[in-house]
Amino acid sequence: MSLRTRLALLLLTTIVLADGCHRPTLDHSELAAIRSGAVRLMRMQATQPSHDEPASDDWPIAIQQLRPDRVIVRQQSVYIITTSWFDGGWGYYVTHDRSATALPNVCYRPIGKDVYWHDSC
Repeated sequence: MSLRTRLALLLLTTIVLADGCHRPTLDHSELAAIRSGAVRLMRMQATQPSHDEPASDDWPIAIQQLRPDRVIVRQQSVYIITTSWFDGGWGYYVTHDRSATALPNVCYRPIGKDVYWHDSC
């Protein structure tokens, strides 16, 4: 195999692996558990307004298993940022009110009931 071919394969492998880090789960039971955990965090935030960035120990297990960089809780939404980036990064967005999003609609893709995937945009 030539050096050029090896470099092309290395580059392709790197791109595929890097892109694979920015994909959501599509498993319905996992998405339901993520939604349920996010709803629990929203209820907690409603009674404790300062609880908008809970400590990782307070994250429900389904959210902990995603190993997010950050979790931001608002009254009607939860951002689960799995990979941070300058524009917010990638992750899950859970809301009952789709109009509550801060970013343009093109940044969100529905993947489950009240669960959206947030792409870098």
